Amino acid sequence: MRRSISITFALLALLLASTSLNAVTLQLISHQGRLTTPAGVPVTDGVYLIKFQIYSDSLAGVTLWNSGFQSVQVTNGLFAYILGKDVLFPANLFTVSPDRWIGITVGVDPEITPRTRMVGSAYALHAFNAGDVSDNIITSAKITNGTIVDSDINSSADIAATKIAGTAATLSATQTFTGANIFDGNLWASDSSMLANDNGVEFGRATSPVGTSLISLDRAYATNQSRMGIDLNIANSSNGSMTGVYSRVEHSTAGTAGVAYAVSAYAYSDGVNRFGVYGRAEAQNPSITTGISYGLYGSASDGATAYGVYGAASSATTNYAGYFSGNVNVTGTLSKGGGAFRIDHPLDPENKYLQHSFVESPDMMNIYNGNVSTDNKGFATVEMPSYFDALNRDFRYQLTVIGQFAQAIVAQEISSGRFVIQTDKPDVKVSWQVTGIRHDKWANANRIQVELDKPTDQRGKYIHPAEWNQSQEKGIDWESIKESQTERDARR
Repeated sequence: MRRSISITFALLALLLASTSLNAVTLQLISHQGRLTTPAGVPVTDGVYLIKFQIYSDSLAGVTLWNSGFQSVQVTNGLFAYILGKDVLFPANLFTVSPDRWIGITVGVDPEITPRTRMVGSAYALHAFNAGDVSDNIITSAKITNGTIVDSDINSSADIAATKIAGTAATLSATQTFTGANIFDGNLWASDSSMLANDNGVEFGRATSPVGTSLISLDRAYATNQSRMGIDLNIANSSNGSMTGVYSRVEHSTAGTAGVAYAVSAYAYSDGVNRFGVYGRAEAQNPSITTGISYGLYGSASDGATAYGVYGAASSATTNYAGYFSGNVNVTGTLSKGGGAFRIDHPLDPENKYLQHSFVESPDMMNIYNGNVSTDNKGFATVEMPSYFDALNRDFRYQLTVIGQFAQAIVAQEISSGRFVIQTDKPDVKVSWQVTGIRHDKWANANRIQVELDKPTDQRGKYIHPAEWNQSQEKGIDWESIKESQTERDARR
């Protein structure tokens, strides 16, 4: 059956260039036609499957849009269909070239020929011209030289960024900004995981991101000047606390798996000095005499063992797990493998040290000594410090006669802070020594346990494995040392 068709177009929307509608305004074209038999008689009333296609020319060309077969009501041979209603037009369909042709296929019949050229109505032409400002178009507004300035646009106008090429950002495309750019309000990046405003910058949400770092900073320098990865300066003119950097990490996995580092620092340099962490605290006013300054403050709690500060050193010529230049105060028990004092050697202070080891005891022992001479009857009373009885118990005595052969005994043991020495001759010089065991409240509450079992996680391990002819893997600190070495090797 041959069918003929007459077509009428009424352009409802054609890329509206300068209206208050947004970029998602529907683009629809009303299309009417008439189906007849080869004899010119209208076809039977009913619903027909009709396909509409838009081409780039009247014969072959590229298919630019295809509606697919749609159910269309035909009455007295007449039908109407809204192009773009069921299948949206592609972007820029009517802006690249003015030549567009429509072809129509009814059911299984071939496409009706010839194709019909699409044309615009008078109002559509007006909209087309309004979107093309050139040197030859000058309206009653102040548009000159093809440039739209602020005074040319009403303050309530809303022009899509895509229509002002080169003068406004197209958020769906790559942009290059030059000069100072000010964002007055919140600036959200990506999926709202970064917020920047005058209150500061926030990163992250309570979801798992892709990647290992929330912030990654990389910069390669070739300079003799000092450089800083992050330079943070905050000031408070009132009394509130100030924290330069606050770091908090949470690891909810129970057991031995996983490690949580609030701060992990690594200094990698062949320079003179390397500081994994450098801390310095001081008053703004050097003459201030109140408050406390902490160069480094450590606090730890919970678990099998807690270390407020843990230090380890290895692979250097001289290793110090901790080095203190100044006084050291220990309020608890100090445990050590050995101990000594070191001073500049009195006879060669510029070239030598003098060292003595500590005196060790299984008890909390205090030692007191002195010299005294007996009177003409052979007696001498030794006065102890006023705190002696309150601090000590279980006294031990040592007496040595000096300068002559004589006998000396403790005639009266310590009572009320004194004891009496007697010699078998008058005027004898005696060197004495008294030891006592501490029994003050702290000592009684923290008595040294001479022998104790190792914790479960330290059994089979040694404080000093090399001295027991054991490998370093047998050391109780081996895991920490190994982890530090592994991290060091990974960064090299």
